[in-house]
Parts: sequence; structure tokens; C-alpha cells
Amino acid sequence: MLARWTDLPIPFHRIPAAVACVAVAAVLGRVVAADFVVTTSADAIPPPVGSLRWAIEKSQTNGERDIVKIRSSLGTIHLVAPLPRIQESPGVHVLTAFDVDPPSLAVIDGGGSVSGAFSIQGGSNRLQDLRFTNFAGPSVVTISSNAALDNTIDGCEFQGLPGPVATPVAAVRVEASVDGTGMPVGTLVSECQFSGFSQAVVVDGSAAPGAPPASEPTVISHNRFGLDASGFLLDGNDQAVTIIEHSPVNVLRNTSATTSDWTVSLDSSPGGLVKENELGVAPSSSVVCAGSGGPAVRLIGSRDVEVSDNHILCSKNGLLLGSQAHQANVVGNKIGSSDPGTGTTSDGILIDAAGGYRIIGNEISNSGGAGIHVTSSPSPSNVSSVMSCNIIRGQPGAAIVQAPGSQPPPVLSSATPLSLKLSLATPTVGKAEVYGGEGNDAGLLLGSVQSDGSLASFVHQLPVTNLMVTPGTTTHATEISFDDVYPSAHVATFTSHETSGTSDPLAANSQGLAFDVVRGKVGNLAPSSSGGVDLGPLVCLASLVPPGALPVFDFDPPPPPGTAYFYLARRRSMGSPRLGTYDPAMCLVDLGDAFVGPRKPGAGDCGP
Repeated sequence: MLARWTDLPIPFHRIPAAVACVAVAAVLGRVVAADFVVTTSADAIPPPVGSLRWAIEKSQTNGERDIVKIRSSLGTIHLVAPLPRIQESPGVHVLTAFDVDPPSLAVIDGGGSVSGAFSIQGGSNRLQDLRFTNFAGPSVVTISSNAALDNTIDGCEFQGLPGPVATPVAAVRVEASVDGTGMPVGTLVSECQFSGFSQAVVVDGSAAPGAPPASEPTVISHNRFGLDASGFLLDGNDQAVTIIEHSPVNVLRNTSATTSDWTVSLDSSPGGLVKENELGVAPSSSVVCAGSGGPAVRLIGSRDVEVSDNHILCSKNGLLLGSQAHQANVVGNKIGSSDPGTGTTSDGILIDAAGGYRIIGNEISNSGGAGIHVTSSPSPSNVSSVMSCNIIRGQPGAAIVQAPGSQPPPVLSSATPLSLKLSLATPTVGKAEVYGGEGNDAGLLLGSVQSDGSLASFVHQLPVTNLMVTPGTTTHATEISFDDVYPSAHVATFTSHETSGTSDPLAANSQGLAFDVVRGKVGNLAPSSSGGVDLGPLVCLASLVPPGALPVFDFDPPPPPGTAYFYLARRRSMGSPRLGTYDPAMCLVDLGDAFVGPRKPGAGDCGP
């Protein structure tokens, strides 16, 4: 990053030592844009010629877009008061001009008593590669008014005051006009570093209640909170990103270490996106487990927010869906890891009076409480909420705990190597998901089964999982291996209008478990009139393969161009003529009208 910044050379040997370089010319009576080079670190009111305050004042008087360059060799600029307000519409670009090696950022300091540095109320401004230290707040950089369009803060470092502070201090505050006329639009905060703040970045639209969504989102991306560029821990922040009554806001690809409250919070801010962030630092020989003292991601009263593909470690909760946080889409997040001590100290996902959520395809490991815990149902209570295909393991109790009075989970019984019986309190139309794992884990998806509501009990056919087809490691043959570890227990959920908690575990039955492996041509696959799949002619590669056996090898030449093979495994009981199953391990949200039921045998299939 610094190498990119050094591509901004300035010919300082051409600048008179005692005079700021101001390239201003009168053309047809109009003053054109200028480059201002800050030549002194002194600050006073009125401002000394060549000072940063002098350059900002001049930039607001010529009606053009200007550039203010601060040499990194200049020394710390100790402000005596906040800088002049920036509101001229063409904007100004304030940046460090790197003239020393190794390169370093220009430092702007508040001395512990100056409230802030920049107040931006116009559009198209940019603060780049600057370091801010020791400002008393309420904010170091403030962007406000509906005229503040498309402003950028990038590559900057913000260091808060040392020790406890009497009032909250924000590094960057983006806020609605005090007259309630509207919010800034299109703000970008990117590639910055924040440490030691009450609130690192605040986006607050509460002064303009009921304002419509902005035409362009506020974007907070690729920033570091409590970490330097090398990944070393810095002073933590109480809150990293706090959004209040503003939308849309996209929080993307940030990294964060210690926060005492939350890392990302959206309060009454609909339609946001929290995606691909690394929230929390795993412990190592030199780093303690550093995460959020509250939820890593917190939604309160914010509808239709997507929280996806984040990795969350070492927090109290990974995600809180609070009151009125309806229609949240929570997909593909990893909360905790396989290493003990990296999960949440309490519940992985905590849901309190939120509804209509879709919690799908998340991995929650080693939580101190439940993987997903619903403490209270939403109002209205009939809103549909779905949890599907989540891998939850290593928690002390149930993987999913539903709110009191919600629909009970199914009761499991009659586990065989091939099937599992599920019973409901009353016959209900819906879908069940079955998982395998250790104890109460829902760690290995074993597929879904539909209930038409005619019976209280129904059977789920257990699929083959983890079928792997790879080139042979010791031969030119194709290598087929599967089911490295068979689960010790099963648990299940049931979803009608909402997803139940997980059932009590039932011990799995692997006694006599064996596998058949067949090969077929993809071109022969066809729907069967009886409701299954016609596989066409097959070749039996291996029959009655026990778990843990060596891989099965296919020594035939690979398929010729224009064709393809498929490999299929099925479970069966050793010594039993009953053939195995072909129920795919599908999530209930993917099940739809997909084929469910026993596979159709074909010529060349393995016999009983």
C-alpha cells in the first residue's frame, strides 16, 4: 500500500523554503484549481502562511477542486482548534506527500483538548494517508449535511486518546444535518486503521427521521479495527462500526480485534450488508483470543439485512438478531473454529424477538452456549423463519434451542444403518433435517425428509456422505473413498412455519454397515415414470465395502471425449438382501420437488 502512495512525487527542490507552493493563476478573471503544499507544522489563528490551516482556508475560496499536500518529513502538526469547515462544492483532496524513506504518514494531533480535525459539509472531498492522534471529540472527522456527496477517507490511521475518556469519541462520524434535511450520500471509509476509540466509525441518521434510503450506499470496507497492517494487536475500540437509522450501509471485508461492546451494529437501519469481514483474532503463542465483548454483529430494528460469509472468533455472541430485526438473511458465516477457545463464550447466534429470518449454511463451532438460541418469539408470531443446513458442533448442550412454547422437535427412534424414524407430537406438514455428530452436535448433514401431515411418524433414509473421487495416489486408477468417520449420534429439526430446536440425540447404528459402489454413464441418467431415477446400465465396482476400508479403485480407462462417468455409493446392511438408499443429503431449503425415495436399480448393479 505504501508503495502505491509513493507514486505521488513532488519536486520539493523547486519550492522556495519560506513560501508555500501555491500554483494559482488568473485566467480570464477566474481563479483556477491549485496545489497547496504545507511547508510548516505551525498552527495558529490567524493561520501562518504555508500551514495546513492556511491551505484549507485558501482551498475554500477559489471555486475549484484543490489538492493539499503535507510532507511526511514535516513533523507533527499540533492543531490549536478544529480546521476550517470544508464545504466548497468542487472539493479538496488532502494527503501525505511521501518524501522520506521509509515512508510515513503525516501526523495531525489534537493535543488531548482539540475536539476534532476536519468538518466536511460539501461533496467530492478526500482525506488520504493521514494519521490523526489525541483528539477529544466528539469526532475527529465529521461528514454532515445532504450536500456532502461522494466523500472518501482512505489509507488513514486514527489513534484515540490514551486511557479512559470522559465522553465518547468517534474517529469518523457521518451524520444527518442538524436541521434534519438529510444524510450524506456515497461516503467511503476504506483501508483505514482505528484504535483506542469509543466509537471508531459512526453513521447516524437519527437527526433526519423517516428519510428515504440513500441513492448510493455508505461503504465501510477493508479497514482494520484494533490491528495494524501486520496483524499485531493495538488498543481496542469499544465499538467498531455503529449504524443508526440510516440505509443502505455496506460493511465489507474489514478486520477487527478487541471491542468491549460490539463490532458491527445496525440499529433501525434496514437493507444493509455485512459481508466477508474477519471479526476476532484467534489465540496464538503471541496473541490472546481477541474479539467482541458483546455480539460481533448486532441487528436491532433493522429489517432485510444480509449477514454473509463473515468469520467470527472469540466473541460473546457471533450474531444478535434483536427486537424487530426481521427478514435477516444469515448465510455462509463461520462462527468459531475447530480449535477450542476460538468460539463464542455464550450462544453462537442469539435471537430475541426477531422473525422471518433465513439462517442457512453457517458453521458454528465450540460455542459456550447453544449454537443457535431463540429466547423469545417475534410479534406477530406466525411469521415464517427457517434454519437449514447449519453445521453446529462442540457446544455443551443442544445445537439449536427454540423459544419456550414453540413447536417441539421430533423424537428420534429405530436407528438402523439405513434409516431413522422420526415422530412428531401431532401430524404436521413440513420438513425434517437429520444430522450426525458427537452427542448433541448437528455436525454432519444427513439430508431432509418431507412430511405430508397424514402421519405423526415417518422414516428418513440415511444417505452416503463425503463421497470423494480423486486420481489414485499409488496407481493410475480412479480412487473412490467415503465416510471416513461415521457419526456416533443423530439429531433432527422440524420446520413448518418455523424451525424447531434440535431433538435429543439418538445413538447411531453402524452395526453391519457396508457400502456398494457402482459406476455409470451420465448420458444414461433419465427420470423414471415410477418417480425415481433410471440410472441406465451400471458397473458394480465393489460390494459390501466396510467403513474404514481402503479406497475402491476403478481401473477402467477414463471416459472418452464427449462422455462422463458418475460414481454412486449406497449403504446396506452386512448379510442382508435389502439394498441401500439413494436419498441425497440435501438441505430442506434445497429440497423443493427434488427426488426423494429409494433409487432404482439398473443392469450391472451390485446384487444382494
